[in-house]
Amino acid sequence: MEANRNGIIGDSNQTDIAGNAMQVTGILIGGQPHEVGWKMIQEGSDASVTFSDVIYDKDVQYGSALTTSQSDANYTMVFDNYTNKLTPTTEQPDVLFALEIKNGNQDFYGAKNMIPKNSTFYIVGKLSLSTAVGDITNYPAGYRIPYVNAGSETTTTIKRVFIQDHTTVANITISKDALKGAYSTIPDLISTQVVFGLSVDLKWKQGLTFSPVI
Repeated sequence: MEANRNGIIGDSNQTDIAGNAMQVTGILIGGQPHEVGWKMIQEGSDASVTFSDVIYDKDVQYGSALTTSQSDANYTMVFDNYTNKLTPTTEQPDVLFALEIKNGNQDFYGAKNMIPKNSTFYIVGKLSLSTAVGDITNYPAGYRIPYVNAGSETTTTIKRVFIQDHTTVANITISKDALKGAYSTIPDLISTQVVFGLSVDLKWKQGLTFSPVI
């Protein structure tokens, strides 16, 4: 967009926007099961089983403003997003998420329209299994994690974005072009047409190990 509207030029040059005047106020995480069973994974495989629910976490620890240095870690608890709806079941879905950010004192144009100063906007990223690193197969003897094979009671070590008893680590980078993909309203985190503005490095960390003395 090259037209000048009220002095705001909606082109690709957004380098003069002060990032330190913006503040992360929340995170939205999609791909969550609507219902889980006693194993804390989705139950059933029919059309009624959906992964369209979204978690909103407003208790973020990112500090008062965006900076060029790494922020403090933010922790959000989510459900395991294993699904048996896909064939083969080893093909697990990616997960979309969005950062909620309060704009500073300057208007700018995002993915669809103008983001007014002092308003809230959203930037979307993808947690993609194709780029993830980490090993979820190195379990101690007798350690089981769903999905467990019926009869043999052995564990099927299927990678997915969120795995119970594991921490999914997402190192998120807001690049210089991220604001081009900003939304002024909450984006649809199950849409295939959503515009991405964040880059993510994804890996897993195994859960805590305890050695109690009885």
